[in-house]
Amino acid sequence: MKRLQKYVALFLVLILFSLIIAGCTTLAKKPPAVDRPENPGKVMTPESPDGVVIIPSVIDTNELAEHVPIPLEKADQIVKEFAEALNEGDAIRIFDCMTFPDNNYYTIDWTEAAVKNYHIYFHGEPIEKAELVGPAEYHQGLVYRLYSAGSDKEVFVNACYIDGEYIYEDLIIYDNILFYSYRAEQYLEAFFDAMKQNKPETISSLLTYDDFANPYPESKALDIIAHYEASFDTQTLEFIFAGTETRKADEGNLVYVITGTREGVPAKHEIMLCYGDGLVGLIDDWIP
Repeated sequence: MKRLQKYVALFLVLILFSLIIAGCTTLAKKPPAVDRPENPGKVMTPESPDGVVIIPSVIDTNELAEHVPIPLEKADQIVKEFAEALNEGDAIRIFDCMTFPDNNYYTIDWTEAAVKNYHIYFHGEPIEKAELVGPAEYHQGLVYRLYSAGSDKEVFVNACYIDGEYIYEDLIIYDNILFYSYRAEQYLEAFFDAMKQNKPETISSLLTYDDFANPYPESKALDIIAHYEASFDTQTLEFIFAGTETRKADEGNLVYVITGTREGVPAKHEIMLCYGDGLVGLIDDWIP
C-alpha cells in the first residue's frame, strides 16, 4: 500500500513538472506586446488582400440607429468602395459614390478633379483603413475617417434627400475635396486667366459673390492686378492644391499655392477658397 502511494505521488510530481515546462515553453514562444498608436492610420502595415479594412466600431450602434437610421453594413460598403476607388484613381467608381440616383447636375469632371487633389492630400499613399466616427452633426449622415500611412481625412456617408424625403437605402459620400475641387479649379482658372489678360471687369465679377450685393469695384480689381504684377510675371501664374485647413468633411477652407516667377526668380503665394451651397469664394491677403 505504501509502495502504491509512493508511485502515485511520483506520478503527480511528474505531471506537475510537465505542466510547468509546457507553460514556460508557451510563454517563451509568445511574441512581445506592441503598443498600438491612437491613430491606426499612422501604422505602416502590409497591404490587405481584402483591400481597405473597415475598423470594427466601438460605438453603440443601437443608440446610433435611433438618431441616424442608415444601415451600417451599407455605409461600410460604400466607404470601402469609395476608398478603394480613390486608391485606384477610378473616377467613374468615385462618381457613382457621390451622386444621387436621379443626378442630372454632376459630371465625371468633378471626380477627375477630386482624384488629383486626394492624391496630393494623402501624399500619394494608399488609404489602408476606415472607421466609423459617429453621427454627422447637422444632417442625416454618418462620419467616417479614412487613414493612409501618414494622413487621415473625414468624409460623410449621407442618406439621399429626394423630393423632401431621406432615402436611407440610397447612400452617397460627401466631403469638401470631393464636391468642391472642380468648382475651385474652374474659379481659379477664370481668375488667373483674367489676371493674365488684364481684365479687371472679369475679376470684379468673380469677386461679387452675391447677385444682390453691390458689384466688387473695378478700381480695387485693378489694385489686385497691380499687386500680383509686382510679385509675379503674371504669364507664369499657376495654382496647386495644397490641402485643407482641417481634416473635417465640411469644415476648413481649401488651401492652394500660387506659383510662378518674378524676373526669373521663383515666387509663391498662398490663398484659400471658402465654399458652401455649391459656390466657392477667394480668400487672399492681397485682395482689399
